[in-house]
Amino acid sequence: MHPRFCRSVFALLLTTAIPSVAYAADSGEISPASSWTISGTVTIEGQIAEPRAQRMWHVHFAEPAIGMPLSLQSASATEAAATEQRPTAFEYSDFYNTRRKIHVIASWLTIPMFVGEAIAGAKLYDGNGSEAAKSAHGAFTAGLGALFAVNTVTGVWNLWDGRKDPNNRTRRVVHGAMMLAADAGFVIAASMAPDDDNGNFTSDRGAHRNMAIASMSLATGSYVYMLVTR
Repeated sequence: MHPRFCRSVFALLLTTAIPSVAYAADSGEISPASSWTISGTVTIEGQIAEPRAQRMWHVHFAEPAIGMPLSLQSASATEAAATEQRPTAFEYSDFYNTRRKIHVIASWLTIPMFVGEAIAGAKLYDGNGSEAAKSAHGAFTAGLGALFAVNTVTGVWNLWDGRKDPNNRTRRVVHGAMMLAADAGFVIAASMAPDDDNGNFTSDRGAHRNMAIASMSLATGSYVYMLVTR
């Protein structure tokens, strides 16, 4: 067999056996850093031979495809989604922040007042309460009334000032509704309080006690809700 024909066949087989490295653009794969192909001119006996420079094999390194890799595209999409979900900036006045601090302090003071009110009220409910227990119960009642008045004013005022703020709106509305319901419960409990001067507490003491406990539980639940959703 003629040597030139053998070389031609060998070159043809070599070209077929070494494919170019490429990825389809629509396959979702990232293009490699570079791809290579082998090209050359095969001369077969009977044809006019080309110059030697054109018959030599050349290796061409192609530049990587221009475009952002899919990993960077995914990261950019994630950042764009996070930007869209980012809370909207809303500016509050210094007076708003002052009212908020007062509201928080009054809320923390309310918890020990609840404990003292419950202990004094339990002694009076059992009929074993002394004059000291009765006085303590009245003092705790007055203190809770003052704290709830402060919290109601500051809370409703700040709730109105922040009505246009979309951030945590549901949280604020739920807290405000629970506290207003607790306010109403304390007013009803006070109207049910027995007024027996002898300390017998026989009239409506059960309803008074139950309404007071329900109101304190609702207010405490509202405080816990604000803490766990902060």
